[in-house]
Amino acid sequence: MLLIPWQADAMRALADLLLDAPRPLHEHLVIFPHRRPQRQLLDTLAARLSHSTVPMRAPRILAGGELLSRLRGELDIAPAVIVSRLDRIHLLQQIVTSLGMAGFPALRDVSAETFFPWGVRLESLLEECFMAAVVPQALEHMEEEVDPFAASLLAALDAVYAAYVETLDARGWSTPGYDAFLVAQQVEEAAAHIEEPSILLAGFDDCSGVEEILFRHLWEQGRADLVLHADPALADGATTTPHWSQGQIQELLARWGAGRPERVPLSAPEPDADEASDELRIPTLHEGYDLHSQLSALAENLRAELAATGHLDGVAVVISEPAMLLPVLHHLPLHSDSGGVDVNISLGYPLARSSLAQLLELCMTLQQHAAGPGLYHWRDLLALIRHPYLKMLTLEEGSPQVLRPLFHGLERRLRQGAPMVRREDLAGMALAGMQHPAHPAQAAQAAPQDPLHLDLLERVFSAFLTAWEQPPTLGRLAETLHGCVELLLHHGLGLWRRFPMDGEGLHRLLHQVLPMLSGATMRDEPCPTSLLFTILRTLLAEERVPFEAEPLTGLQVLGVLEARLLPVKQLHLVGATDDALPGRPGADPLLPDPLRRLLGLPDAWRQERRQAAVFFRCLESAESARLYTQTGAASSGLLDEKKRRSRFVEEMLWRAEQKQGRLLQPGEPPLLRVQFPSVAPGQDRRGLPATPALKDLVAARLRSRPLSPTFLDAYLHCPARCIQEHLLKLKSQDEVKEEGDMAAVGEIVHTTLQTYFGERCHRPMGSADVDPQALGDLFAQTLARHPLAEALRFDHRTATILAGRKRLGDYAAAFPETTILALESQLRGVIDVDGAQVRLAGRADRMDRRDGWLWVLDYKTGSVKLPSRDIWDNFPWADLDAWRGGDPETDREGDALLQQLADRLRSVQLPFYLHCAAQTPPAAAGDVDPAQLDAALVDLARGGQELPLFGPHLEAEDRAFILRHRIPVLLAFLLRHLQTVAVHAAIPGDGCRHCPVSAGCLSRAD
Repeated sequence: MLLIPWQADAMRALADLLLDAPRPLHEHLVIFPHRRPQRQLLDTLAARLSHSTVPMRAPRILAGGELLSRLRGELDIAPAVIVSRLDRIHLLQQIVTSLGMAGFPALRDVSAETFFPWGVRLESLLEECFMAAVVPQALEHMEEEVDPFAASLLAALDAVYAAYVETLDARGWSTPGYDAFLVAQQVEEAAAHIEEPSILLAGFDDCSGVEEILFRHLWEQGRADLVLHADPALADGATTTPHWSQGQIQELLARWGAGRPERVPLSAPEPDADEASDELRIPTLHEGYDLHSQLSALAENLRAELAATGHLDGVAVVISEPAMLLPVLHHLPLHSDSGGVDVNISLGYPLARSSLAQLLELCMTLQQHAAGPGLYHWRDLLALIRHPYLKMLTLEEGSPQVLRPLFHGLERRLRQGAPMVRREDLAGMALAGMQHPAHPAQAAQAAPQDPLHLDLLERVFSAFLTAWEQPPTLGRLAETLHGCVELLLHHGLGLWRRFPMDGEGLHRLLHQVLPMLSGATMRDEPCPTSLLFTILRTLLAEERVPFEAEPLTGLQVLGVLEARLLPVKQLHLVGATDDALPGRPGADPLLPDPLRRLLGLPDAWRQERRQAAVFFRCLESAESARLYTQTGAASSGLLDEKKRRSRFVEEMLWRAEQKQGRLLQPGEPPLLRVQFPSVAPGQDRRGLPATPALKDLVAARLRSRPLSPTFLDAYLHCPARCIQEHLLKLKSQDEVKEEGDMAAVGEIVHTTLQTYFGERCHRPMGSADVDPQALGDLFAQTLARHPLAEALRFDHRTATILAGRKRLGDYAAAFPETTILALESQLRGVIDVDGAQVRLAGRADRMDRRDGWLWVLDYKTGSVKLPSRDIWDNFPWADLDAWRGGDPETDREGDALLQQLADRLRSVQLPFYLHCAAQTPPAAAGDVDPAQLDAALVDLARGGQELPLFGPHLEAEDRAFILRHRIPVLLAFLLRHLQTVAVHAAIPGDGCRHCPVSAGCLSRAD
């Protein structure tokens, strides 16, 4: 038993052992827990022997799994066939079904769809038992601990295991775990196949059951030395206490009866005596509030290192979760003054997180959400055609991306159409959308398409839609996937040269996943679509996109377990949070963590000690270390994503606090806080600056056509939004209104009333003259002709018709005695703004004559906004009339007046209509006396009551004064503010929730 102190370079110490041994190098076999250290050891030996003139053969170096696989192959003349995991699960289903017929009634009549999720876990459990060299026993009476079906499986676990092993042997099949188990069963014969007389077992602090049987046998024979890279206190006896993470090594030494290990002599200086395990070095901690803040600190530290040294050799970035890989890579400084920086990645990226897996997931989601064969939800289709793989396809390598304009046209049609779309309509919708491009920049792409372009479009829909509709078997699913891959490869060949990681994902799908599906024993058995998709998702989740782990120079990007034994000068460990280090026990519904010890399998405590041993060894072996962690509340619910520091980090903080005799506060070394400067939005950033170009745009708008009440209403409530929507033409994307479009319903109501009253103008009428049944029927007919009818589901369409009938019926009952003079009447006027005439124009829904009065009416189906009744008397009208902009102080006063006006006036619409009606009344109204002019909103949502602007309580002379003085002052102020302020203010309010331009607004109401 040999020990290399964890502060020492393990590769240099192993090289010393090999070079100082009496045997030549080629007579040694070195076994590592994984393959990564092999290259490091060979490079270290090459450097040590660089001045030697004697040729030497290198030692044989293997990972533990490779050794077991090779020994299993040498034990049999005709090795068993390693079957895919899919076939193992299918075999287990057959076994469980047969057991259900032979004394386990709870396992009887289990469908493949029901069994598959349990089969995945059962197969993993049996593989783990093989690797642990455990023959599982039945666990009975577990109904209170697990699901009833899981309890039945556990009660029959010994029978399942026996039948599984018997069937594997009978068919000449095997699994990786079963191969290893058979090596342990024939350990003496297996050991005899190892030719090297000297064996070094390096870095195995926690062996699997099979490994321990083989390694102990070799050690007891005197053929193998166990070389530990661990706490030096293990070799110091009673003088120091080993760190708690070394508990598993101590247990292994006790099981083998090995006593204390012997320290390996080091050619480099020994670690200082004061670097004992109770004096662990404290790394620098960078505490962020999320992953991106951690990566920001990482990037800053790496840039500083690169600027100081010009290279990143010997620097390692260790990530706690594979999903962090791509975000980490995006933050690495890849260039220096002296040239590029090599990045060496030694862990795989989950294929399930790749763009390819996302595309396949879209195909499956489309089928699962389909309302029938070939009838898809518009949002799912939109996600499919926006996938970059499809948008970048070409007819041939180097040719333009011909599908992009077609997809743009199709997207526009999907957003404006019905919720469910037929497959056969997609090509026509794409062509129709291209004829009316959504943006002028797309006009050049709207030319008629070549038939080859349309053929490629149809092939895409055939491969990614039609072929997925009914894959009844695994074999057909494999054919469907092959068709997708073939299309991507043939029409996107140039992409995969530019994006090698995506190309590798296609390779893994083509050469790993597809053979597993097409070669499965159940490939021709009919399966439900849901089961087929579950199988595909499971296979994708198990695949990894590998990276080339050479050369060893440059920046190293590793996983936590890959960092074992490797020499590192500067360590950066990202994601040191408790959910990753040590990690939470996996949620296994078949065998929860508390039950694992009953079968002799490692539990969460053993996993924690294993992670702790790797973690602390990495910190101690590095010359300097920085940890990036996250602070926050402990997870307290399903939607709580906050994390907390790893318990290992908390231990180091506790040690630092023990040294200093006080609690450390965030921000003081070694606990640094990742901070960003806060931005307090000032007045100049709370709106849209009125640049010269914008002022010219406003002036041009005022000259070109009249202003509407809609424009002025929008400016009253938020000038910045008004400018962006009405002048800059920024708006949200069109979308199908699946839950109902209130604006479209209002349009239908307006059309219904206009049609109904169009035949009844110029004659007195009252509620008795309005037929509610006819009005309701007309509403239903108008809705049926409107595009909204196709977009609404049946239940929403029915509810809309019933609601429309009810509200129009209430309006018919409340209809006043009146004479309708005009419908959809155009109102025009002018307003004088400091000597300049600005034109105004609006459209009134209806104009009536009642007892000599002229009424301007506007229908409202939504919210109703009327001015406060005292605004005409109790408001600073003189300030409004006197205000002139031009400097920051007066602009602030103008913004305050505008805000006050918005709060009190609420809407410009009715004052605007009265101003225009008084100036240019309709011909049918004759002469109009301002004292006999009023306007009202018809609140159709609340019984059809009319809400007047003035009402009968206002005296005639007051009414005339408001029309001649107050309303012109109001309109002139709004136009003066529009033309003179330096910044168009952004005013927070209820409308912010629906504002299409609020994303970058610092004043939005959240």
